[in-house]
Amino acid sequence: MGATRDIVSRAMKDQAFRQNLLKDAKTTIQKELGIEFPEGVTIQVHENAPNVVHLVLPSALDMSTQRPLTKEQLQQVAGGVYTAPTMSGVTFGGYTGCCATHIRCTA
Repeated sequence: MGATRDIVSRAMKDQAFRQNLLKDAKTTIQKELGIEFPEGVTIQVHENAPNVVHLVLPSALDMSTQRPLTKEQLQQVAGGVYTAPTMSGVTFGGYTGCCATHIRCTA
């Protein structure tokens, strides 16, 4: 969450950057971090106020037992941990971006 913290920190200090985030968060973040989010990804920025607090819930987990695993995933799960593949790049809001390839991080 380093990139997220950096964006929030800058928005606390730079009023023009904050206003850009509120107007067009996706473009502002892409320019700031030099990344591109996958098609269809929407970024919403909400500003807390003295009488309004926003609570963000993570996506619901798929707890079904009908999810097939590869042999490699099964080997990792046998030890009790599955480590998702990662790419070098910037992580923001659970997405790691590198070139034109994007994956959803679960960590």
